Amino acid sequence: MALLAAFWGAGCSDERTSLGNSAESGNPEIADVLYFADGAFAARVRVLLVPDDFSVWRDSVDSLWTTWTDSLGRFEFSTLPSEIFTLEAEDSLSGMQLVQMGISKDSERENIKGYLENTGSVRLGAENFADGTTGVVYVPGTTILRPVTVELGNIFVDSLPADSLCPLIFRSDSGDSLEVNEPVLVVADSVTSVQSHSVSLRFRIPLDMTSSGIALDEDLRNFPLEIRLDSSDYDFRGLERLQGAWNAVLCGDTLPLSLSYADSEKGIFAFWTRIAKLRTNAKDTLFLSFEENTEASLQSQGNVFSDGFIAAWHFDEGDSTARDATGNGFDGIPEDLSVADEAVAGGALYYDGSQGAVTIPNSATGALDLTLQTSVTFSVWVKMEGLDRSRVVFGKGASQYHLMYLAGTNESSWLYEIFTDEILDSSSNSARYWYMDS
Repeated sequence: MALLAAFWGAGCSDERTSLGNSAESGNPEIADVLYFADGAFAARVRVLLVPDDFSVWRDSVDSLWTTWTDSLGRFEFSTLPSEIFTLEAEDSLSGMQLVQMGISKDSERENIKGYLENTGSVRLGAENFADGTTGVVYVPGTTILRPVTVELGNIFVDSLPADSLCPLIFRSDSGDSLEVNEPVLVVADSVTSVQSHSVSLRFRIPLDMTSSGIALDEDLRNFPLEIRLDSSDYDFRGLERLQGAWNAVLCGDTLPLSLSYADSEKGIFAFWTRIAKLRTNAKDTLFLSFEENTEASLQSQGNVFSDGFIAAWHFDEGDSTARDATGNGFDGIPEDLSVADEAVAGGALYYDGSQGAVTIPNSATGALDLTLQTSVTFSVWVKMEGLDRSRVVFGKGASQYHLMYLAGTNESSWLYEIFTDEILDSSSNSARYWYMDS
């Protein structure tokens, strides 16, 4: 049952010595040292020399220009692949990289960086390509080749060495291309934006309280509304990379809004908002929007479940905790439970029918002491795997209250119950009505 992120120095004493010709000097063409960003020797790191006309589509790096540093970060090459070349180095353990393009035989050592750093990322605007377009990004004259997908009008290229890369080219699987001919400076542990624009998303959510909709026969105040978005609404891949704020607006008023569940990879989002007044026999439109590089307003940060709610559990946090969305502190502890494979919205917990529960440790006193309440309303979503046995869904103490599923329904479906009961005594027998999700 389921309930609801210096080389070029130590080889010679004179750091200003140019790269010489081995036939004239009697030395290797390159013999120097690589370091990590913290100054430690870059030991046992793979080093490549790549000719400037190298193409990842047709070429491979000759073994003559592939080597490994020793325990002190030293490496050497006896020949050069071309007059102008690229030096690449990568540590397979840490993932740190170095790329230095445009090196020539006359390069001064003091102009060469020799430190392996953490990689960075590039965000490349690609508004002329449809979201979901796949392809690769590459840098001619290097071995850099990254498979990418257009997401939210952008191409996010990860694991790039921290250096100035030029040109940077995207080629889609269909053959279309996008080329950046200005140097792109990649910074370690950062995202460099190139020709990109802020992302704005807007969703229109109709609210129909007339007879053609939910046929609301009385006004509802402080009504909590769940808003669900999935991949049929939009391709959300890449949204987890962006910083921004969601807002819900109804009739010009910004509503309190809480993002309860988010899985950008699957494109599933669950929000809760509170509507001050849901009007009988009316039609309204709620707008849900996301704006990159903005902060949530004070109105949207309001507590959705602050008025009249004792506790609310969405089961969106996994199987380690069940947070009380009201802020009243009735957080639950799941025991012998797992995350359900499906949910009516957001997340859910799976109960095997023989053990497992979510226990509310501090519920013996206070608002969850139901003996102090004159009336209480419960609502719950539940999906039964088997219909042959009655099961307790919600229980409070040995005798205060128990909400049960009564065997006898003929379909295995998500069921919803909203039930109001007067709290009288442990012998109170009240009818239960189940409704299938419409």
